[in-house]
Amino acid sequence: MKTQLALQIAAFAQLGIAILNLFLVRILKWKEDLNQLPLLLREVFYVHSWFISLILTIFAVMTLQFGAEMVSGTNPACSWLAGCIGIQGLSPAGSFGFKDIRCCKHEDD
Repeated sequence: MKTQLALQIAAFAQLGIAILNLFLVRILKWKEDLNQLPLLLREVFYVHSWFISLILTIFAVMTLQFGAEMVSGTNPACSWLAGCIGIQGLSPAGSFGFKDIRCCKHEDD
């Protein structure tokens, strides 16, 4: 039961990060900096931001929906899903929001 609770907490944290990711430009005051980029790079930035939020939301919903199966280990697909979500969360790309934001803050702060 403790593992399932931990998965639920992690899922809600993923949802929080997914929502926060959509507001990073405003929070970190990146609007002017992004406007200086060429249009293609700006579009790539925004598509990437939405993609990350979408993936985190999907992972969170899947974890909330199938957390019991992930913990029980009776369904190989759920075990693989849990493993993939865990690898993503532990990778440098998955932890961007916590690790690198401090070095990306706007100079006026």
